[in-house]
Amino acid sequence: SEWRAKNLIARVNRLLPIDPSSACQRLFNAAIHDLRSKISIAGLDLAKEAAERYHLPSIGKPEDVVENYPPAKILELSYRMGLLSRPDWRRMRRCYEIRRDLEHEDNEYEAEIDDLVCVFKNCIQIVLSQDPLELIRVDDIKSLIDAPQPPAIPMQLLQEFQSAPDTRQKEILEHLANTALDAGKADIIRQNAMELRANSGL
Repeated sequence: SEWRAKNLIARVNRLLPIDPSSACQRLFNAAIHDLRSKISIAGLDLAKEAAERYHLPSIGKPEDVVENYPPAKILELSYRMGLLSRPDWRRMRRCYEIRRDLEHEDNEYEAEIDDLVCVFKNCIQIVLSQDPLELIRVDDIKSLIDAPQPPAIPMQLLQEFQSAPDTRQKEILEHLANTALDAGKADIIRQNAMELRANSGL
């Protein structure tokens, strides 16, 4: 995505002297498109849970995020999922207000230098230059406990678990508990699940 972001910025820079308002709108729209992709990568289950908890439009399938969510709601959903911090969410909301003014006001409203700085700085630094957030998944834990020896727990995995949203943590803990209690599983796998939950901070 880095080269795509660079190409986009180059195109927007060429447009900037000719039509600064359009340049602002194009860059903001690209940031929203990027957030839609990052929401999908983080997980539809997390998006659905956040939408329900914070009374956002319901999500039942990927198309709901990709096609049906308006930009303001994409920003809030990203914040509620933990993809944006609260200060960054507020900054991106300001960019949205600028984009909306440029899009809906009459032809006398043009982007000013403060508008340009706000949109360019925040859309690039907060969204376009950031890699997608790869959250820990149940399969990551499953591969550990399914090994035929006691699991060695990478410190990075523990950190990813501790920083994951509550919904994902709950899924992982439930999987460990269910595996430990499953008489159909091999003893080593059940033991691994119990030890991982008891000794790892999960």
